Amino acid sequence: MRDRFQREFRLDYQEIVAHMTEGFAYQQLIFQGDRPVDALFLEVNRAFAEIIGQTRERIVGRRGAELLPALGIDAAGWSELYVRVAVEGEPLRLEAYSTAFGRWFQISAFSYERDCVALIFQDISALKENQLKLEEISHEYETIFNGTQDAITLYDVGPDGELRYRRLNRSHESATGLTTAQVSGKTPQELLGEQMRQLEAQGRLCIERKAPVVYQEELSLPTGVRSWSTALSPVIRGGRVVQVIAARRDITELQRTIRALQESEQRYSSLFENSHSVMLLIRPGDGRIVDANPAACRYYGYSREALQNMNISAINALPAGQVQEEMAAAGRLERRQFHFRHRLAGGTVREVEVFSGPVRIGGEPYLFSIVHDVTERKQAEAALYEEKERLKVTLHSIGDAVITTDILGKVTLLNEVAERLTGWRLEEALGRPLNQVFRIINENTRLPCENPVKKVLETGLTAELANHTALIGRDGAERSIADSGAPIKNADGQVFGVVLVFRDITEQKQREEEIKFLSFHDKLTGLYNRAFFEEAIVNFDHRELLPLSLIIGDVNGLKLSNDIFGHSAGDRLLVRIAAVIRETCRPEDFIARWGGDEFAVILPRTSRQQAMEICGRIKERCDREPSEPIQPSIALGTSTKVDMAQNIHLLLKQAEDRMYRNKLLEGKSVRNSLIASLEKTLFERSFETEEHAQRMLNIAQKLGRAAGLSSSEQDELNLLAILHDIGKIGIHDSILSKPDRLTAEEWREMEKHPEIGYRIAQSSPELAHIAELILAHHERWDGRGYPRGISGDQIPRLARIISIIDAYDVMTHARPYKAAIGHDEAIAEIRRCAGNQFDPEMVKIFIATVDHREATVENG
Repeated sequence: MRDRFQREFRLDYQEIVAHMTEGFAYQQLIFQGDRPVDALFLEVNRAFAEIIGQTRERIVGRRGAELLPALGIDAAGWSELYVRVAVEGEPLRLEAYSTAFGRWFQISAFSYERDCVALIFQDISALKENQLKLEEISHEYETIFNGTQDAITLYDVGPDGELRYRRLNRSHESATGLTTAQVSGKTPQELLGEQMRQLEAQGRLCIERKAPVVYQEELSLPTGVRSWSTALSPVIRGGRVVQVIAARRDITELQRTIRALQESEQRYSSLFENSHSVMLLIRPGDGRIVDANPAACRYYGYSREALQNMNISAINALPAGQVQEEMAAAGRLERRQFHFRHRLAGGTVREVEVFSGPVRIGGEPYLFSIVHDVTERKQAEAALYEEKERLKVTLHSIGDAVITTDILGKVTLLNEVAERLTGWRLEEALGRPLNQVFRIINENTRLPCENPVKKVLETGLTAELANHTALIGRDGAERSIADSGAPIKNADGQVFGVVLVFRDITEQKQREEEIKFLSFHDKLTGLYNRAFFEEAIVNFDHRELLPLSLIIGDVNGLKLSNDIFGHSAGDRLLVRIAAVIRETCRPEDFIARWGGDEFAVILPRTSRQQAMEICGRIKERCDREPSEPIQPSIALGTSTKVDMAQNIHLLLKQAEDRMYRNKLLEGKSVRNSLIASLEKTLFERSFETEEHAQRMLNIAQKLGRAAGLSSSEQDELNLLAILHDIGKIGIHDSILSKPDRLTAEEWREMEKHPEIGYRIAQSSPELAHIAELILAHHERWDGRGYPRGISGDQIPRLARIISIIDAYDVMTHARPYKAAIGHDEAIAEIRRCAGNQFDPEMVKIFIATVDHREATVENG
């Protein structure tokens, strides 16, 4: 085979291979089993021999394992190559670095004859070196591109001069919130809209001029509105601008700083001119006063012009040389605060405190000084020093309790507060172990607490008492305290004692407990609040508490009570009903105020029947409560959970629905009860009596027939006769029960009762139809009545009738504040008031009816 190859090679390829600049080798594979493990060199060209550094004759016939590993691939690598090329028929091209020769080679391997491999070796060291340099240049470019603090954008320039984003550096992405992936390929306007017109115009200018362009722009970006100083630089290839590099520097803060500086200058000028503080601007070289504000002129007693022509030494009581030294210290920032004595125009010398520091104005150095008159403060400080000396003896009686001990933990000092809290006097406690004087226990476990002084002495560190610590006084009194112990150290840092500082926090803890109580309880009723109820209902939702019943209640008449008697009466009504529920339910039941006028009760281990019985007892208790001012009443609804599968919140909703249904069914009865309660309250609180109401009812029935009222009108008149003054229950008792005539202010209050009565009637469907009549029963025919001042036929007819009946009955029956008059005198008064106070036609009917009635009574 070898001879045949050599013949063919010489005939076909010898000339080509011999002149190849690449190394060429042809090998016959050596197999171990069916796997090639090495190869014999059949032929090589001169270039290969030069690479190996041997002659052709010394290479041909030798094994590859002897020579090829020097070219950067070990024996195992060559074996794998032979398998892939000769056995699997896969041509290969790979790169290898020869450590032996210090060169890079590209190796091409292929097989066109069974069990043989052709290898071509190309020296690519120069190419690799160029690639490495290119990578270094690329790395340097990336380092500069992404390392600069400027926001860099690279734009591609299209054939028509259009800019399109190519990439952004990291500074740009960080500053704008935009990424290269978001912007790549887009035009500026496609990305950020019309605001990019300026960039595109400046870009065209840069392309046309083939020169850098610098301008400022303001852009609205994902990171906010930012101001930029932008430099556009062209990248020119072949005389054409192919790319534009934009370097942007964020000048937002710079512009803000400039604006702030301008504003600061304005503020300084305003402050200087308008400040009440004395301000001077001084030239440090010679001490001349360059400027003085109006406050300085007022303080020193000189005009501004006079001060501007003076030297600071003319004001400062120090010698001129010392003044110059102090100015120099201020200019060097060695000192900023000074105390001087300044002379005023009138010769008075004042103590002043001066804050002075260097400033530059128009490039020139000056001293800016603010002067405060501290004469009175200096006098006060002197007095205060004397006072402090006097107060040193009372330090033990001020602040927290203080106990000190020696290194052995024995008491060396108690201040007066400590004496009071422990019950030990200092002379009694001196030398005693601390635990005899300072007895502390855990409030919860009642066990003695760790001695804090012992802990400090052992560790040399500050120690604090644990929570829930109580001090047991010598008299047995217990107080909650908070304290800390700290080591007392000498100059060498050695602990030689402990100071224990503590205070009585009993009241503080009580307040905390009250706050905690209020967070779970309704402040008005003392019951749990809704927030705690919603937590508790989940905790009650357990199998061992079944059957679990719920009651929801809604107070009847709360709005009516609030409207008539004020919210304090409504609050009292809620408190009374809360007390009824609390007294009716069991200790294990959970009672909460559910809402404004609603209550909720959780009844563990309670059947529906038992829950209904509890509801019945609550209603019975309400019925037995006095009407103060109205009868307590509540609508109730229940539900019961007997199975854990039932949703507790749906049962709560069910109880609420049943409560509203019961409230609807009981509504009329409840309202009638409330009306009766209000009527009873009226008779109890005012001079209105049941007899007065009955007399008015009798006359109303007679007069109604005489006036030809319909049956429905008669019913309204009858009800009006009884309840026309129902609004008086909303008037204060002191006015209703006053035995003397009312004052003008009291009359104004009394005149509100028709409006109160109107609101009461409006709140009840049974009384709503007479609400307007109640409102109008004190109106006058001539329009001088109250509350609306309506007149004539504007006043409802039944209100005109009842006003006559009421006036007649009041005149003919004694009141504590006036005597009664006779029938004839009352009739005469009513006849006199016809046409101004009363309806004249109705007066005629009334007189005829009452005179007939009186005559009948007399003849009967």
